[in-house]
Amino acid sequence: MCDIIQIGTNCPADLSRFKDESLPFCMQREASLSQIFGFDADLHHVWSASRWGGCSCQFRLYHWANEPFDFGPPEDWMQDEPDDLAATRHLYRCLMSLLQSGWRVELFCTEEESALPIRKLKVNLAAVSEVDFLLNEGDHLVLTRSG
Repeated sequence: MCDIIQIGTNCPADLSRFKDESLPFCMQREASLSQIFGFDADLHHVWSASRWGGCSCQFRLYHWANEPFDFGPPEDWMQDEPDDLAATRHLYRCLMSLLQSGWRVELFCTEEESALPIRKLKVNLAAVSEVDFLLNEGDHLVLTRSG
């Protein structure tokens, strides 16, 4: 099964403007998606972050459900692919751009046909470096930018 990264925002703009060769965005227009994915009701613009045919697996994405989780730099033992790291850094810049423009942003990461996320975490993205940013399956991140 593939992983799915959903971005919920109150930004009505076309997020495909962030597109580059490693990270195409696909808009999900169904109004009910905000409830399906557990986003706040006013975050009704929902996007999928994906690479190569709609799959979100090719990011720096870990599967540490129910385990302590923290951001950190890539580790040699995780064998992250350089393109996955580049796509994750690009996603970070996209999310930060939305936050810096004053938009609300949440991110949901799960496996296809999986249950709703296991935990909801509030994350100050400004306190996480681009290099340390990663995604964890089963997390629903409520992103802020303070500082």
